[in-house]
Amino acid sequence: MSKEETEDYLMEDAELPSQKIVLLSFLSPEKVLANKDIFLFKKFLATYDLQLKTTKFEQWVAEQFRAANAKLETLATAATNEETSREDIAKAIKESLFRPDQFVESYQAYVKENLAEMTQRKLQEEYDDFLFAAGTKLEEEFFALNEFRTTMRGIKVRGVFSTEAEASARAKRLQKTDPSFNIYMGSVGKWMAWEPDPNKVGESEYANDELNSLMKKYRENEESRDQFYTQQKKNRVQATVSAVSSETVVAPSATSASSYDGMFSGPADLAMQRKAEAAASSTSAASSTSAAPSLD
Repeated sequence: MSKEETEDYLMEDAELPSQKIVLLSFLSPEKVLANKDIFLFKKFLATYDLQLKTTKFEQWVAEQFRAANAKLETLATAATNEETSREDIAKAIKESLFRPDQFVESYQAYVKENLAEMTQRKLQEEYDDFLFAAGTKLEEEFFALNEFRTTMRGIKVRGVFSTEAEASARAKRLQKTDPSFNIYMGSVGKWMAWEPDPNKVGESEYANDELNSLMKKYRENEESRDQFYTQQKKNRVQATVSAVSSETVVAPSATSASSYDGMFSGPADLAMQRKAEAAASSTSAASSTSAAPSLD
């Protein structure tokens, strides 16, 4: 049975002349970094656990007091009612008495119901907020306790070669002169799996499979982000179009239409218009003179 083919997400760059093999060395204070993470998380838990339990307990106690006050108000109202017997009032008061055993049992039941929220509630968000507020101060405290040993990672290119034989010979010489650091050999333009601890470096095939899966998830996240922004853009455009379409369009009035028509309905030659008006005026005056009675 043939092995199922896996899509390769690790795209390779175009080859460069005489640059095929690269030698790399890394500086990774993983132990210091791990100790730093543990230090910060312990500081976070010291406040988070107490704050969470205290807050929940305060909320529960406040709810118990509100319920007790509501009962007392009901009893006070009933006591002023003449139809309520003293026996009923006394019975209600006894039922409302504080009982430590019931109080503890009720709180334990409340804790069980809210256990998931108390142990998992937005832990990452709470931790991020904690680091944002106190991270700088705690880092200074950590560095002081660790004699200011750095937590910065570093990388050094030891050379780029055209053949693996040249790179191997160079790596052997460097290892003799600088035995403190491991030298990694890789192909230029290709993704390489990297493990800061040389004792944990596994087989190349297994490491590349993991790296391929990592790149696949990275690209899926990039595509999801692009799709989200595209959909957001479409939604904004649709909202804008809907807003414009819903606006009331004012129809032109008859007055404005007539004035608009009047601008272009007259004669094109204004001089000819004036002559015509003058001729009409002269004709009107002559007719008026002939129609007037004679004084003789």
